[in-house]
Amino acid sequence: MVLALTACSTADAGQSSALDRATIEQYARIKLPASATDIHSYTVSGIDRAILVRFTLPSTDLSEFLRDAGYVETLRAGYNPISSWPREKLEWWKSDQTNEFRGGSVMEPSFWKNIFVDTSDQQTYIVYLEHFEL
Repeated sequence: MVLALTACSTADAGQSSALDRATIEQYARIKLPASATDIHSYTVSGIDRAILVRFTLPSTDLSEFLRDAGYVETLRAGYNPISSWPREKLEWWKSDQTNEFRGGSVMEPSFWKNIFVDTSDQQTYIVYLEHFEL
C-alpha cells in the first residue's frame, strides 16, 4: 500500500481545493452527501491517482454516507488508517488535532479507500478521505 502512495506522490506537485464536487466524486468514486460543507480536496497523479478529501457533515448523515460510499464495516474507534502524506502544505488537513475519532478501510478491485472521522463534536463530524488507485 505505501509503495502505491509513494509512486503517486512523486509524479507531480498535486492540485489542492480546486476540484468541483463532480470531479471529487469521480476521482474518489463516491457521491458526496448534499449536506456536506466546507469541502476541500487534494489530488496527485502519476502512475496512479490519489485524492484526499475533507468535508464537514451533520453526524446524523454519516451512516448513510458510509453505506453509499461502500464502507460496510463498522468504523473502529481510535483507528487512523490515513497514511503519511506531506500534509504540512494542506492547512485544511487537521486530522491530527483530535483525540476522538473513528476510521476504516475498504479495498475494491484496483482501488483503496481510507476514512477518518473526527467525532469530537457530536452534532457535526469532520470526514477525511484518502482514496487511491492501485
